[in-house]
Amino acid sequence: KAKKSNFVFIILKKIICIFVVVGLIGCGKNQKEILLEEQVQKQLLEREKLNSEKLKKEQEAQTMVKELSVDPESVKFQKMNGSCGEMNTKNKFGAYVGYRRFMVSNFGEKNERQAFVAGMSVSEDSTLDKLVNLTFEQKWLVECENFKVSENANLTQCAKESQTAFVTSNFYLKHKSDATIGDIRNVLTKNKDEREKQYIINILNEISNLDKNGHVQIFANPTEFPTNYGIDKYKICISK
Repeated sequence: KAKKSNFVFIILKKIICIFVVVGLIGCGKNQKEILLEEQVQKQLLEREKLNSEKLKKEQEAQTMVKELSVDPESVKFQKMNGSCGEMNTKNKFGAYVGYRRFMVSNFGEKNERQAFVAGMSVSEDSTLDKLVNLTFEQKWLVECENFKVSENANLTQCAKESQTAFVTSNFYLKHKSDATIGDIRNVLTKNKDEREKQYIINILNEISNLDKNGHVQIFANPTEFPTNYGIDKYKICISK
């Protein structure tokens, strides 16, 4: 009887162990839950990486923008978004000039990373200043506003057409009173390839028609019209 009892006890003990093991397995995570946790963990790491990169860009941008100010310690920032934002600083008289948009991006012929503030003057040539600011506005749309850009858009070509629209309309408004539309066309299309020549002719026709019809945007602010016109052409080009 003692042997039988021991045998029964051993069997019961094994059965209990089996149930314990099964219970532990049952309480564990299944494959689906493990995969879900891994995905969540991966997303958190990616978000942390993006936040870290964004913070790094913001710090770089703020440092570079401060170097443009006559009073770097006075610079205030708001609406930061990576390398874009708004800044306010004191002028040489100690007064704040108001918040202006800024960005850090690749500018110039050497395509170097530089800080630029909207409306900033880079030369004594007002036309060149406006062209540089037009480039700022183009980059702002794509890099700061996340403007919807078509997959087939050629940013370089669109920027070139935008600048051509600016130069053409600016030249027309400056010389329309002392030159014929034919003379203006001949000057602007000289030594241009057929594609650019036709684009200039189309722009001239559009501008002169707007002028003849008394388009309110031209006469409301003729000095700003070429820049606004160039920006509008850029928006159309990149969102086709």
